[in-house]
Amino acid sequence: HGAGGKIYLQLWHVGPVSHPDFHGGHLPVAPSAIGYEGQVFTPSGLKDTVVPRALSLEEIPSLIGQFKHAAMLAKEAGFDGVE
Repeated sequence: HGAGGKIYLQLWHVGPVSHPDFHGGHLPVAPSAIGYEGQVFTPSGLKDTVVPRALSLEEIPSLIGQFKHAAMLAKEAGFDGVE
């Protein structure tokens, strides 16, 4: 910013490419309960991904609200835009 630059933040949902270590031990959510074969870096090291649980229709408004909240916080923090 001091030199006239802009900074943007990209928000995204990792879906099946996550791990219960990031969700208090709960399964990550995704559009469907289809796993992704791979590994993810967790606070305790590299671990295999797990089969996520399918996100329910009732959970979608809350997820949208979380993205909205994150975008508002990014703007408050001084980001020029959010994708």
